Amino acid sequence: MHQTNPKTMNPQTPLPLLLALLALLALLPACHPSEADEAGRRQELARLRLARLQEESRLVFVDYTLREICGSKDQTVWRVLGDKEVLYSLTAHVTAGLETSRIRPEALAVTGDSILVLTLPHCRVFDVNIPNSEVRHVYERVTGLSSDLTAAERNAVLAEGEKQVRLTIRKLGIIPQAEARAEVFFRTLLSQAGYNPARCRIVFE
Repeated sequence: MHQTNPKTMNPQTPLPLLLALLALLALLPACHPSEADEAGRRQELARLRLARLQEESRLVFVDYTLREICGSKDQTVWRVLGDKEVLYSLTAHVTAGLETSRIRPEALAVTGDSILVLTLPHCRVFDVNIPNSEVRHVYERVTGLSSDLTAAERNAVLAEGEKQVRLTIRKLGIIPQAEARAEVFFRTLLSQAGYNPARCRIVFE
């Protein structure tokens, strides 16, 4: 019996048609996101992270414990048929940081040379807390008919103590310290959103 083997077909695409298909594929949009799309994604993610921070209201970057000696050494202030001199030591707990609720919606901006600028409010002192339990009587001298220290006089001394604490805050540069730490924090936040920290600038105003 004579058998015929079917002819194996091996079709080939004509070269002109293949070149036409390659040209068509080259015209199709790329599957990966464009640079503009990627920039938009980074900015949107950064804005989202800032919005979440605003819900926290405050970010504390400095927490100090300061000790001061305060009192009155001007005896004429206390002269009531005699003299009165008093000294107290006090402990103040100071916190400083940034109010995230004050970050403006337009805080993120890109300059012409592709530098991302984040504008933040200046840091400030949040609290200067001087608990009564941490106010210590150090010294008191009463002469003549002067009475013991009244509550009003004691409050006046402590008010002077708070002024000394605020002067110490300025001397220690607590606000610049808080802003330096805030800059590190926000650079990290922008890095997590996909930005190159070297191409970011943090501005306080």
